Amino acid sequence: MNPIEIEVKRSYYIRVIFIGIFTLGIGALLMYVEHRQWGQTFDSVGVTRKDGKRFLWSDLHKKIFIHFRRYTNGKLGPLNHMELEFKDGKVKVFPIMLENAPEILAYLEKFKVEEQSIATGN
Repeated sequence: MNPIEIEVKRSYYIRVIFIGIFTLGIGALLMYVEHRQWGQTFDSVGVTRKDGKRFLWSDLHKKIFIHFRRYTNGKLGPLNHMELEFKDGKVKVFPIMLENAPEILAYLEKFKVEEQSIATGN
C-alpha cells in the first residue's frame, strides 16, 4: 500500500490566522501544539504524526470518535475528530479539516479495535 499523506484544507490555516489575531497569538499557539498531534502519514505499518512520532498499527487499541454535542433526542452531533489510542500515545484525525477525509476514514475503518463515541458538550 502506498502511504497516504493528509491534505489539510486551506480554511484551517485561515482559521489559525484569525484566531491568532483575536487571541493575540495564544490561540494560534495552542492550535499549533495540537496540530503536531495530527496524523501526517498513514501506511501499512503505522502512522506518523506531524511531530515525527511513529506508531505501529499492531499497538492500536482504541478509536475514539469525538462529536460536537449530544442532541436532546440522544443522538450524537457531527464528528469533530477522532483519536487513535496506541500503547505509547495518541494520534488525532480531524476529518472536517482534511481535503482527503473520505480516503483517510475509509482506510482507518479496516482496523478492528474497540470504538467509543463521546460528545464534547451540549
